Amino acid sequence: MWRSFVVVSEIVVLVFVLRLPFVQYMFKDAQDVVGQWYAYVATWQDRNELAELHTISAAQRDQLRPFQQEYVDGIMASRHSVQIFHKKFCGTDNINPYIHGAQLAQFCHSIETTGLLVMDY
Repeated sequence: MWRSFVVVSEIVVLVFVLRLPFVQYMFKDAQDVVGQWYAYVATWQDRNELAELHTISAAQRDQLRPFQQEYVDGIMASRHSVQIFHKKFCGTDNINPYIHGAQLAQFCHSIETTGLLVMDY
């Protein structure tokens, strides 16, 4: 009887301590850090493939005008924006006001050599 009373009282004290604002604040910080680690690991493949695209298209990018370079940098900011650009301008006859002709064909080919067009899993 005495042992069960001690166990129950320890559980009550533990619940009380865990509900204190300072303890909640400490756990919130730990949760944020672990969440950032998971986000970093989850986007690792995308960041590597975007870096590969930057490397592949660096020589071509250097030949562009400054406003075209900013446009290309905006496209290469995320996997989603690369996929949208490729779907909108590489496989269709849509006219891109910033990049066209051989530059567009080379950039589309650079995108296709990476794994960025593979469907999300």
